[in-house]
Order: sequence, then structure tokens, then C-alpha cells
Amino acid sequence: MRYCAVLAVICGVCFSSFAMGGPFDELSNRLEQFDEQDAPRQRKTRETLASYPETRTSQADAAPMEDGPGWEEPYGDYGGDCGGSCGIGCGDGWCNWAGCQCRQFWGRAEYLQWWVRGSNTPALVTTSPDGTPVGVAGVLPTATVLFGNERMNTDGRSGGRFTLGYWLDGCDTVGLENTFFFLGNAQQSYTNSSDGSPILARPFFNTQTNQQDAVLVAFPNIIVGQIGVTSSSQVYGNEINLRRALYVDCCRRVDVLAGYRFFQLAEDLRVATNTTSVDQEGPVPVGTTFNIFDRFHTRSQFNGGQLGVNAQFFRGCWSLDVLGKLALGGVTQTVTIDGATVVTVPNNAPVNNRGGILAQNSNIGRFQRTRFGVIPEFGVNLHRQLNPCWKLNVGYTLIVVTNVVRPGDQIDTQLDPNQFPPPATTGPFTAPAFAFHDSDVWLQGINVGLEYNY
Repeated sequence: MRYCAVLAVICGVCFSSFAMGGPFDELSNRLEQFDEQDAPRQRKTRETLASYPETRTSQADAAPMEDGPGWEEPYGDYGGDCGGSCGIGCGDGWCNWAGCQCRQFWGRAEYLQWWVRGSNTPALVTTSPDGTPVGVAGVLPTATVLFGNERMNTDGRSGGRFTLGYWLDGCDTVGLENTFFFLGNAQQSYTNSSDGSPILARPFFNTQTNQQDAVLVAFPNIIVGQIGVTSSSQVYGNEINLRRALYVDCCRRVDVLAGYRFFQLAEDLRVATNTTSVDQEGPVPVGTTFNIFDRFHTRSQFNGGQLGVNAQFFRGCWSLDVLGKLALGGVTQTVTIDGATVVTVPNNAPVNNRGGILAQNSNIGRFQRTRFGVIPEFGVNLHRQLNPCWKLNVGYTLIVVTNVVRPGDQIDTQLDPNQFPPPATTGPFTAPAFAFHDSDVWLQGINVGLEYNY
């Protein structure tokens, strides 16, 4: 996926360069003519233009120009007198001001409906038909997976993106902008309870027998209980860019961007079971309860520099915006694993034990490292000028982030049953073990927003 995204950005940059090749040649010829003649250009004043706003082009054409054949003067109204110093020409009406306005501030607010690549998760809950022997109940591969063994949090998410910019000069050629975006917290959950039928279990690979095994949550006449799994995911980011115009006229504009980018993906996976023994002949007293809790939390933070190209094409009240960016930097990966078991025997105080089922003393802890990361981004937006100040846009955005950590990838399903609380021996134990496992994540979707220039 990361290679497709990088290829899309490269193609976008190449397309913009190819599309702008002709205008750059034309601009070079015009600049040569301008230097040879070495004469001042006439400026149209704001007051003159305001007297006939609907016929700006015809009136401007009627005004004589001292030099520079083929050049039209800009209409620098509403926030600055660009005049001939910008060297930009405009077409009929205020719709064509999009390429030649001289306002200093702009702000944009957008609603996002995006999708994020789901996180891989192993099988967490299984079941078997009634009558299955206790030794093979819930054991893979013959058992049926009720939850897990799939990608989680794949539904669309709502969010927002906000941009605020400021032109540092009077002709909109050098500017500074800040963009912040977030996606709403995505959650996926599963709950199930049973008095023994249906059978419920938590599968794992037993390192003592080198075979698949399972911890029973509900089984007829032995144990009753319930299980709950919750998964959550949060995404947000920010970037600050310096924007520099390479070419501007009322038909096209090409800007280069350079700046800093931050991105964070934080996710959480929790599995909790509450079981009660009902086995009259078993070693565990009837009524003994086991509250078991496992938690896997991951956070990936990207910090790095960014370069990009933004090409805009204007036609009347409509404009097309094509954006390609590439950020390079470091991804700080943080994984936190925790687990606990509370055993309560009737008429006795609860006993707290460190470790659950998937989270044991051998892998519990907080782990952190930094890896090189890349964030390519591609975006396309269609704009409609509503009036000289307001603009409506709708578009599509694709972002890929490499080397992130996700909860399901950090789960080791190879377990040593002797470590289950209370442990049968003192160890040392090697399973489950912790090892960093990273992957790539993509974010994509549509955006709708309003832009205001002032």
C-alpha cells in the first residue's frame, strides 16, 4: 500500500510539472520582453475598479498600457494593492479573482468522512457445539471463531480539518499556513454470556504440549461466565508549512510547500472475562469467581519534515486543486501491556494476581522505540467561488503512514499455562513473549468545507 501511495504522489507531481511546462515557458518570454523595454507598468486603482465591478475586463482593456504587450493588469481589491507589481492578469467578473486576490488571511473548515485501515486481531473468542468433550471445546482449528481473526475498526469515521493561513507579502506569493485534523474515536465491541450453553472459550497455543488449547469461559456443569472485548482507535495530526508561489496567473497557480508534520495514532484493545465455577466434583470450590483482564495499548507518533507541491487550475467560478506531499521523519512506537486476575473464593477475601491470560509477567510492561517513517499524501479538491470572500470545496484525500504499531499485532498467542495466576511454578517463563511488530496504515475519504479569504 505504501508503494502505491508514493507512486500516486510522484505521478501527481509529474502531472503538475508537465501541465505547467507551457505556462513557465510563456512566463519566461514575457519576462524577457519586460526587461528589454524597462518601463513602469500602469496600475489600476481600487477606486476606479469599484465604479464598474461588473465590467472590469472591458474597462481594464480600455485603459492604455505603456509596455508589456500581451499583459493584463491584476485587480487587487479587498485587502491590498497588488497592481502591476504582481504581473497577473484576470478575466471577466469577480469569479476570476481567485488567481489574483491580494488578501492576507485565509481560513478553511472541512468535515471529514474517512476510513482507516483496520487493525489485525487474532481469534479471541471461540465456541464449539454442545456435547463437545471438555478437552477440545473451543480449540482451533475445529472451533468456530466468534470474535477476532479479522480487522477491527474498519467503519467510516467523522472528523474535521481546519486550516489558517497568512500571506507574508502583498501579492500572495509567500505564505504561512497551519492545518490540524482529527477523526472521531472509533470503537468496536463484543460481549457474550452463557450459563454453559453455548460453550465459550479463549483459544491459545499451549507451549507445554505444542498444541492448540483453550481457556473455558462457559461449559455445561463446569463453568458459567461472560466475556467482553472492546477496541478503540484515535487519530489526529498537525502540520505547519511555508508556501511559496512558483507560478501564478488567473488560469493556473503552482506553489511549493515546506514545513513540519506531526501525526499520532493511538489504539487500545481490552479483553475481560468474569467466570464462576459450578463443578461439584472439580478442584475449585463451587462459587469461586475469576475476574480476568488483558489490555494492549499502542501509540505511534510521527515527527518530521515535509515537502509538497500544490497545483491549482481556475476556470470561471470553478477551480481544481491537486496536492502532493511527502514527509520523512521518525515514528516513536510505544506499546503498553497489562493484565490482572482477581480470584474470590466464597467466604474469603479477593486475591489479586498480576497477569491475565494473554498478558503475563513475561510480556507485561511498557516498551518504546523509534523507527524511520514516511507519510505520503495525495489530495484533490473541486472549489466553487460563492462570492469574492467565500469558497465551497469538496474533495478526496489519501494518507499513508509507515511503521506504526497496532494492538492486535503485539499479541502473542503462544502461552505457558503454568504461568496462569496463581502460577503453578516460579518460572522463568518465556511465553507469552513481547516483540515489536509494525505495519502500515492508510487513511482515505472525502472532505467538504468552506474557505474564507479576508
